[in-house]
Amino acid sequence: LRKVEVNLVIPSLDLHGAIAEKKSAHYRDSDKKYPLIILLSGFGDDNEAWLLQTNISALCAEYGVAVALIGGENKWYLDQSPIDGWHTFIEDELPDFLYGNFSALDQNRLPVIGGVSMGGYG
Repeated sequence: LRKVEVNLVIPSLDLHGAIAEKKSAHYRDSDKKYPLIILLSGFGDDNEAWLLQTNISALCAEYGVAVALIGGENKWYLDQSPIDGWHTFIEDELPDFLYGNFSALDQNRLPVIGGVSMGGYG
Protein backbone atom coordinates (compact mmCIF):
# COMPACT_ATOMS: atom_id res chain seq x y z
CA LEU A 1 0.00 0.00 0.00
CA ARG A 2 1.32 3.42 -0.97
CA LYS A 3 -0.29 6.82 -0.68
CA VAL A 4 -0.22 9.04 -3.75
CA GLU A 5 -1.75 12.50 -3.90
CA VAL A 6 -3.71 13.30 -7.04
CA ASN A 7 -5.42 16.57 -7.84
CA LEU A 8 -8.36 16.17 -10.21
CA VAL A 9 -9.78 19.19 -12.00
CA ILE A 10 -13.18 18.61 -13.59
CA PRO A 11 -15.03 21.55 -15.17
CA SER A 12 -18.15 22.52 -13.29
CA LEU A 13 -21.44 21.99 -15.00
CA ASP A 14 -23.82 24.90 -15.44
CA LEU A 15 -24.18 26.21 -11.88
CA HIS A 16 -26.97 28.60 -12.84
CA GLY A 17 -28.87 25.72 -14.41
CA ALA A 18 -28.50 23.65 -11.25
CA ILE A 19 -29.89 26.47 -9.13
CA ALA A 20 -32.75 27.19 -11.54
CA GLU A 21 -33.77 23.53 -11.78
CA LYS A 22 -33.63 23.07 -7.99
CA LYS A 23 -32.65 19.45 -8.57
CA SER A 24 -30.55 17.83 -5.89
CA ALA A 25 -29.01 15.48 -8.48
CA HIS A 26 -28.26 18.03 -11.22
CA TYR A 27 -24.64 16.94 -11.52
CA ARG A 28 -25.30 13.26 -10.94
CA ASP A 29 -27.99 13.17 -13.63
CA SER A 30 -25.87 14.95 -16.22
CA ASP A 31 -24.64 12.96 -19.17
CA LYS A 32 -21.75 15.38 -19.79
CA LYS A 33 -18.43 13.54 -20.10
CA TYR A 34 -14.96 15.05 -20.12
CA PRO A 35 -11.82 13.64 -21.76
CA LEU A 36 -8.99 13.03 -19.30
CA ILE A 37 -5.49 14.47 -19.44
CA ILE A 38 -2.88 13.24 -16.96
CA LEU A 39 -0.16 15.82 -16.35
CA LEU A 40 3.15 14.88 -14.75
CA SER A 41 5.21 17.39 -12.80
CA GLY A 42 8.87 18.14 -13.33
CA PHE A 43 11.83 17.33 -11.10
CA GLY A 44 11.49 18.92 -7.67
CA ASP A 45 7.78 19.67 -8.09
CA ASP A 46 4.71 17.85 -6.87
CA ASN A 47 1.06 17.36 -7.77
CA GLU A 48 0.23 21.01 -7.06
CA ALA A 49 2.84 22.53 -9.40
CA TRP A 50 0.44 22.77 -12.35
CA LEU A 51 -2.22 24.42 -10.16
CA LEU A 52 0.16 26.98 -8.68
CA GLN A 53 2.24 27.85 -11.73
CA THR A 54 -0.29 27.74 -14.59
CA ASN A 55 -3.92 28.60 -15.31
CA ILE A 56 -4.79 24.93 -15.82
CA SER A 57 -8.14 25.19 -14.01
CA ALA A 58 -9.33 27.96 -16.35
CA LEU A 59 -8.11 26.01 -19.38
CA CYS A 60 -10.04 22.92 -18.25
CA ALA A 61 -13.22 24.98 -18.06
CA GLU A 62 -12.56 26.73 -21.38
CA TYR A 63 -11.81 23.55 -23.36
CA GLY A 64 -14.04 21.08 -21.49
CA VAL A 65 -11.40 18.63 -20.31
CA ALA A 66 -10.58 17.05 -16.97
CA VAL A 67 -7.00 16.96 -15.71
CA ALA A 68 -5.37 14.65 -13.17
CA LEU A 69 -2.22 16.12 -11.65
CA ILE A 70 0.31 13.87 -9.97
CA GLY A 71 3.82 14.26 -8.64
CA GLY A 72 6.09 11.28 -9.09
CA GLU A 73 8.35 11.78 -6.08
CA ASN A 74 11.24 12.49 -8.46
CA LYS A 75 11.21 8.83 -9.56
CA TRP A 76 11.22 9.57 -13.32
CA TYR A 77 7.85 7.80 -13.72
CA LEU A 78 9.48 4.42 -14.36
CA ASP A 79 8.93 0.96 -12.92
CA GLN A 80 12.21 0.87 -10.99
CA SER A 81 11.37 -1.75 -8.38
CA PRO A 82 8.36 -3.61 -6.96
CA ILE A 83 7.54 -0.59 -4.77
CA ASP A 84 8.34 2.08 -7.36
CA GLY A 85 6.02 1.08 -10.20
CA TRP A 86 5.25 4.58 -11.45
CA HIS A 87 4.81 3.61 -15.12
CA THR A 88 2.29 0.92 -14.22
CA PHE A 89 0.53 3.30 -11.86
CA ILE A 90 0.16 6.04 -14.48
CA GLU A 91 -0.62 3.76 -17.42
CA ASP A 92 -3.03 1.33 -15.73
CA GLU A 93 -3.93 1.92 -12.11
CA LEU A 94 -4.62 5.67 -12.11
CA PRO A 95 -6.96 5.67 -15.14
CA ASP A 96 -8.78 2.62 -13.75
CA PHE A 97 -9.28 4.37 -10.39
CA LEU A 98 -10.36 7.68 -11.92
CA TYR A 99 -12.77 6.21 -14.46
CA GLY A 100 -14.20 3.90 -11.81
CA ASN A 101 -14.84 6.70 -9.30
CA PHE A 102 -15.71 9.73 -11.41
CA SER A 103 -18.60 9.22 -13.82
CA ALA A 104 -17.97 12.62 -15.49
CA LEU A 105 -14.81 11.23 -17.13
CA ASP A 106 -15.22 9.96 -20.68
CA GLN A 107 -14.19 6.31 -20.59
CA ASN A 108 -14.62 5.99 -24.36
CA ARG A 109 -11.62 8.21 -25.04
CA LEU A 110 -8.09 7.21 -24.13
CA PRO A 111 -6.43 9.53 -21.62
CA VAL A 112 -3.69 11.84 -22.82
CA ILE A 113 -0.50 11.86 -20.75
CA GLY A 114 1.85 14.83 -20.80
CA GLY A 115 4.39 16.54 -18.63
CA VAL A 116 7.10 19.12 -18.28
CA SER A 117 10.81 18.46 -17.78
CA MET A 118 11.06 15.14 -15.94
CA GLY A 119 7.30 14.75 -16.47
CA GLY A 120 7.88 15.02 -20.22
CA TYR A 121 10.36 12.16 -19.91
CA GLY A 122 7.70 10.16 -18.05
